[in-house]
Amino acid sequence: MRYSKSVVFFIALLGWAGASFFSIFAANQIGLTIADAGTVRKTAPRQVLLAALPTITTAESLILAPLQKQEFVIGFKNTGKKSWKPTRSAPLSLRSDVGGESYFHHASWAAKNIVLKKIDVVPAGHVAYFKFILEAPKKESEYQERLLLFLGDVPLSGGTFTLPITVTRTIASAPKEAPLSATSSVQAPLPVQPPPSSIKAVLAAQNIIQGDPVLAIPSNGEGSFKVGFKNTGTVSFADAQTPVTFRSLAKRESYFYGPTWAGKTSVKRMTSGNPGELTFIDFTLHAPSKQGTYTEKLALFEGDRKLVGTEVDLSIVVGPPAPKVPTPPRGSLAVQPSNTLAVSPPPLPVVAPQQMSIATSTTETPFVPQGIVDDLRESEKKIRIGLFNTRDPIRMTANKEFEIRDTNGTFFGSFPSGTNASVTFDFVTRLYEVATPNGTSTTAVPVRFSAAQTQVASRGIVHAAADGSVASSTPDTTSTTPSAAHATTSPQIAPATPATSPTISDQDIVFEILSYVHRPGWSSAINDNTFRAVLEVRYAPATDKLWVINELFLEQYLKGLAETSNNSPYEYQKALLIAARTYALYHINRSTKYASEHFTIRATDADQVYRGYGAEQRLPNVSRAVSETRGAIVTYNGELAITPYYSQSDGRTRNWEEVWGGGPKPWLIGKNDPCCSGLKMLGHGVGMSARGALLMAIQGKGYEEILKYYYTAIELRRRYL
Repeated sequence: MRYSKSVVFFIALLGWAGASFFSIFAANQIGLTIADAGTVRKTAPRQVLLAALPTITTAESLILAPLQKQEFVIGFKNTGKKSWKPTRSAPLSLRSDVGGESYFHHASWAAKNIVLKKIDVVPAGHVAYFKFILEAPKKESEYQERLLLFLGDVPLSGGTFTLPITVTRTIASAPKEAPLSATSSVQAPLPVQPPPSSIKAVLAAQNIIQGDPVLAIPSNGEGSFKVGFKNTGTVSFADAQTPVTFRSLAKRESYFYGPTWAGKTSVKRMTSGNPGELTFIDFTLHAPSKQGTYTEKLALFEGDRKLVGTEVDLSIVVGPPAPKVPTPPRGSLAVQPSNTLAVSPPPLPVVAPQQMSIATSTTETPFVPQGIVDDLRESEKKIRIGLFNTRDPIRMTANKEFEIRDTNGTFFGSFPSGTNASVTFDFVTRLYEVATPNGTSTTAVPVRFSAAQTQVASRGIVHAAADGSVASSTPDTTSTTPSAAHATTSPQIAPATPATSPTISDQDIVFEILSYVHRPGWSSAINDNTFRAVLEVRYAPATDKLWVINELFLEQYLKGLAETSNNSPYEYQKALLIAARTYALYHINRSTKYASEHFTIRATDADQVYRGYGAEQRLPNVSRAVSETRGAIVTYNGELAITPYYSQSDGRTRNWEEVWGGGPKPWLIGKNDPCCSGLKMLGHGVGMSARGALLMAIQGKGYEEILKYYYTAIELRRRYL
């Protein structure tokens, strides 16, 4: 969990012969952003703060026929220390390095030598994707299309990618023009094309998918890891003249070598992987007996030549032998022990909206975990998550029947699963335009997508409004006359078709935002654009932003968090989720942090990283930890106690007032954090150190002991069933 900026301290150190340094500490009510914490020299060159690296591309080279159009995707990772914050006057732009018009200019480009412009904020460590079309010239030749990344008029250090393109008619079985659909996958490989004899065969690869770079393995134990390499060259790994191997950079023998490896430094020889394909490597790390923190570096090699872009850097904590896992209490969900922070599973298959299915919720006997006191004084609350803001049309579909209304209750229709609908906002007139297969309409108030709440009544149709009230109408008397806030600009929206199935719960419907690209940094094949319950499109005048907001129950929100990997220690997961639930409930109760934008918290590391239904499917252990701690929060003297947490301490946690000033909070008292002794502080330092908590779990500590160590004199209470 990280936090947004609201307090900035400048510390001047005088008497250093004119040299001065300053530290930026970003904080809100409960903490600092890890990305912004730390010390920065005034004299630091700009390129250290603003830097980029091309990390994901459709291909390293292309062979096109004259006038052929080809869709291409490139992703630039923000490798600097600051977020890229483009504006309309100074956008993030991808440009061709030509003085006039690029040979591969297409009519969809922003200009003859400007491929694409973006105004999305890109935090440090995140990837900005550019999808565009290249149109080959008539002349056959070998070209070099050099692409540069700019922020405003400033080129970003490292943001350069050179794409060799051969234009020729002599390609055997020349590929057809690539599809140009908006939903084309980044991961879809280009057709394998035999290179002309004049083109040298190239062996190249790129690491585009891998697991958590921090692993925890008990001494003499084993941990698993997965990495995916895309063959970006023109030769299969298996056909290379010199064997291609995945191996450690250790000089003699890796500390994690074991009987499953091909050699003391060689993990595996590559026997598959055609150009354009993604090849996964699953392997086992065999930990040494000596406890401590190790660094393991691996990469693909062609003989003794390391392939650029294939490096894997792992930080491995070797802890005490794994404790025996006690038998779970009768009636509880079985706990699957795990001692490694292993890789997230392979990308989920692409599923058409009409094929998506969600298991219907079932009633379970409540399980009261040990150490949690029942204090049932409230019911479960809903939370509103600011997913993203945009100025573009927002297109959606769903896996079940859904309906569209505005916040005044105006009904735009009920539609079967798989139907596409969109909302466009006019920033001048401030009107929302809703487009469905039935036509288009406008409204002056926000628009909500939810599960269809229509059901057949004895006469006519009963419609459940957004506020829970119902209004009935008969098929022959329903009016289609637009209201003042609902002016139809195309064929009028027809009344809802009578439903033939029971009312669908908002928690059992999943919406897919077709226009939203939200890929995790470790995979270009996954798009986290699916969310449960209700989606609302709302303009915020205070910030002049159009937000997409996900409204759902708190427990369902927690299951969509991506603050840890699926196989991190289970007791650590429960400790983390109780802290996360406490943080979320704190902001639900206060309702002030983003009040001007009409949601509770954001889906980014400004608050807690939320990736919705995709994370829920990839992290079943996290979902189970949410269920087993349902309603549990951290309290002090019986009242909710805010619970900041962060990545890693330097061996000591800090007092609340030591970092953020004001009066002390007695449960946030600095103490030794021996699991992080000698390490560099990553974060604000107040409350729970995630790394320290994880190592405590590896040592056999339970979630209650972990929380009560980092938060002094607290009690765990369950507020609702």
